[in-house]
Amino acid sequence: MSGRVVLSAHIEKDGTVGDIRVLSPAGGDCGFEESAIASVKTWRYETATRNGEPIDVDFTIVVDFTMQ
Repeated sequence: MSGRVVLSAHIEKDGTVGDIRVLSPAGGDCGFEESAIASVKTWRYETATRNGEPIDVDFTIVVDFTMQ
């Protein structure tokens, strides 16, 4: 079983992950979307900057699942 979930995540000025939405679900009733969101919420990014100032950014994240 395998699947790909594409998410849009809002990365806050401090590098934490804010709002997440599913852009492309894996489909079926496998729970990949929920697992991808739960995982990405624990990630932390290096702070994005513009002109030396921290900024929020929106980011597309692809999560691939492969179960053997």
